[in-house]
Amino acid sequence: MVNESEKKLFRGHINSGQIGLPELGLERDGLKALEVIVDGIDGSGKSTLNALLYRSLQNEGCNVQVVDLADKDPFAEERKAYKKRDGTPDPLVLLYHKSAGRRAAILRTSKELTEPSVRLYERGYVTTLAEYLAGSRKNGYKGINPDKIRRTIGIIYHTYRVPDVHIVLDCDARVAAARIAERYVKAGAEARPTAEENELVLRKMRGYYQGLAELVPNAYIIDTTNKSEEKVREEAMDLISQSSKFITLTRSRR
Repeated sequence: MVNESEKKLFRGHINSGQIGLPELGLERDGLKALEVIVDGIDGSGKSTLNALLYRSLQNEGCNVQVVDLADKDPFAEERKAYKKRDGTPDPLVLLYHKSAGRRAAILRTSKELTEPSVRLYERGYVTTLAEYLAGSRKNGYKGINPDKIRRTIGIIYHTYRVPDVHIVLDCDARVAAARIAERYVKAGAEARPTAEENELVLRKMRGYYQGLAELVPNAYIIDTTNKSEEKVREEAMDLISQSSKFITLTRSRR
């Protein structure tokens, strides 16, 4: 149930587009949690990598939490209804709507950010922006350019917060599509890959992710196309281990 203060929060965000940490009652100096986002197209290995990182970080003695802000998004159901109603949903409205929901979710979990732990996120604001671009092009929007994307990034930048480590997985579209198909086969279900999971769509989405990874701050690309799961894990752990928060977390346990 969305309460009145959250509705006001949503409307305020839509009107202003400005979100800041002090406004949320959070100051960076007091945030001890190490936040890691794993983004990437479907089939790039996000879930697999997060599972491997979870075990690796636990082995390092870290308190690890897998975070799904969507579970705490008070506007999720409202957004689903908007998508299903008559007419084509405006991708910019969806973008702002999701940003406001994530902002509310962060407020609901803000205390956890002050605790010494590692927080793993699957899908962050690169995914949100890629979906926005895909929706914009599908709806015939013209003139999408880097300057416009930078302004859009500014709108949601502090909604998701800047993670300590932001990993964007890259993968050849054909390989990603094959992985998705294999996943369906292993599940033993009659379901087949959706229209959004075919090679052509994945190729377009890959281009969005590659371009966005160059624009967003603090993002690292790992190509998973011809790499084993272990190799990808090693590269990701190497990035994480360079974080000062990770060094502090592991030093205190040795």
